[in-house]
Amino acid sequence: MEPIVEPIAIHILVVAVAVIAALVTVEIKDILRALMGFIIFSISLSVAFYMLGTPYVSVFQLAIYAGAVAVLFITALHTMRRMRL
Repeated sequence: MEPIVEPIAIHILVVAVAVIAALVTVEIKDILRALMGFIIFSISLSVAFYMLGTPYVSVFQLAIYAGAVAVLFITALHTMRRMRL
């Protein structure tokens, strides 16, 4: 299968969104906002894989990381008791 050819500006935009979302995930202290950054990072990484011509890797990335891991984190957050510092 031939890779999907897209303009270079779209590739740069997807990579920039992925890098910014990864930095937000690492640097934000609020765990729920960090989780949202992780979900955005996973989705943008999935889009990057699709643009490289690997749709199966893209679907698995989206299903496993953006779906299952994010739901696991959200469930863990809601079941934990909030502690005051």
